[in-house]
Amino acid sequence: MYTNGNGGGRRNLSPWLVYGAIAVALLIGIYLVLSLLTAGFNKHFALVAGLLLLLINARELMQGWSNRDIRMPLANALMGVALVFVWLTAISALFWLPAIGLAIAAVPLGIGRATATSYIGAARSAAERVQRSVSRARLN
Repeated sequence: MYTNGNGGGRRNLSPWLVYGAIAVALLIGIYLVLSLLTAGFNKHFALVAGLLLLLINARELMQGWSNRDIRMPLANALMGVALVFVWLTAISALFWLPAIGLAIAAVPLGIGRATATSYIGAARSAAERVQRSVSRARLN
């Protein structure tokens, strides 16, 4: 039964209406819990897949690129790191930026439009720029 604050008017609610509202609330609650569990499982699966890609391609990347074409291992490693960043999006949505950037960077390697040496050279020049800016910041 429902009564208002001053105790004046009374309304009789049908038990079917109450049971229906409880059922709808229960279904919405179950949906929310299952969607959270599913999202968590998908992110954990992305972490495992990313780590497997990194482990599988680590040997080929460590051997160097002499007499070998390491485009595909490098593309797989980039995708592996991107999947690890997808897992980190459970912490903050900002991790989507490097995840998407790494996935986009892996595409030219995967379709054969870029060489691994161009990626290595770009990474070295970026590291040198960061090193120079850090050393300048220490001097100031």
